[in-house]
Amino acid sequence: MSLFRNISIDLPIEVCHLTKLFNQDTNPLKVNLSIEVYQDKNGTGLDTFCIACLKLILSEQSLAIIENRACSIQSLSGTSTLRIGLDFLYRNGFRITYISIPT
Repeated sequence: MSLFRNISIDLPIEVCHLTKLFNQDTNPLKVNLSIEVYQDKNGTGLDTFCIACLKLILSEQSLAIIENRACSIQSLSGTSTLRIGLDFLYRNGFRITYISIPT
């Protein structure tokens, strides 16, 4: 007797369905932009995406960018991004984090 016997199968999650359709598509020019994925055909992150994000956040005239003191990274999902950012802050002495409600 299964503990899950009364759980019904629901409709597929739309974004997962889009990923399935992407994987089935044979067009060599296809681009997968679902589930926060920005990568080339080899699964490598896009440097141009990271650079564009830096310029968007700091501005193209930012001295940090001009003097090559700024960098950005790409990570999988928002949760991973938060973890990387908070680990960075912690390792650099920041011990207090403010979290909005709602997050």
